[in-house]
Amino acid sequence: MRQSIYPFWAVLLLCVAQAGLFVWYGVILGFLPLATSLLVLLSLAPPRDPSDGPRRLFWRSVAAVAMVGVIFVNATHALEMLTEQVNAAADTDHHHGHDSTGKIPFGYLVTAAVDFLLKSVLIVTRTIPHFGYQRTAPVFGLLCTPAVVMGAVAGLSHLAHYENWLWEHLVPLSTIIFSIITILLAFPFFRHLRGYLFHFAPKAFDLGFLKKDVHARFPTVEIRHCHVFRIWPRGASEAHLRVAIKVDKSDREWGRIGAKLYNEVGRCIQDALKSTCGTGKIIIEPMFVDKKLPTPETSICVGKACQTRSLCCCPSDKKQLDEELLC
Repeated sequence: MRQSIYPFWAVLLLCVAQAGLFVWYGVILGFLPLATSLLVLLSLAPPRDPSDGPRRLFWRSVAAVAMVGVIFVNATHALEMLTEQVNAAADTDHHHGHDSTGKIPFGYLVTAAVDFLLKSVLIVTRTIPHFGYQRTAPVFGLLCTPAVVMGAVAGLSHLAHYENWLWEHLVPLSTIIFSIITILLAFPFFRHLRGYLFHFAPKAFDLGFLKKDVHARFPTVEIRHCHVFRIWPRGASEAHLRVAIKVDKSDREWGRIGAKLYNEVGRCIQDALKSTCGTGKIIIEPMFVDKKLPTPETSICVGKACQTRSLCCCPSDKKQLDEELLC
């Protein structure tokens, strides 16, 4: 079932309006709602096709980078406003979005209200992803807090005015504080992405137990290489393994015996991984070796130079090779 394009276009129009207000008035606090709007927009961009997981993961990563980049640039601008020595002429020519009475343009109130309502609807209807959260409330906090703060500060600027340092610097102070809060609220999202970007193994996976279990059932079989990693977006996992199967190659039936043993080992590994990790796709590469001869050190790298120079995760030492887990 394809995702409706209307939420994407609605968020896109909201982003254009928020960016236009910033270009026209330059209120830096208004950039925080834009940052979370970009997060939602880029998360809605890819098609919701289960077979298109890598592209969806790419867009979620781009969304996270875009949000952090916008917040970082905005926060540094706010720090600059607080620390710079502003003379009277600069105050007259540039108010960072305030007019002569210190009021924030009314357009920010409107966009803040639209921002809050639109994102609330998208969250309630589960149109947007959960961003690594288990509950809905933190998603509201991440996406809607900037709009609420923007609306509150803009409304307060129309209702009151004070002649003190805190009031004059309310916008940059609010920007810095809520930039930090927004980044903290986004940590579960970053942690959620990390496991997929760095191909972390599922928590339930235990390589040592798997190797011992297989070797106990099949003494002539040895797992030489194992790579189990999570795939986007449902937390499922894939497994790539290389197993060394010792056979007596002087026996004319060694091919049939080896194939039968390979099938039995494959079923054993599949049952173990599916029961512990929910692994869906499992690739097992057999390596048939003569049990009368020493087991050769077969490199799993694409070239010998890669292994001998220790340029990657493929150790040349057999003991290290037995213990490696590329996760």
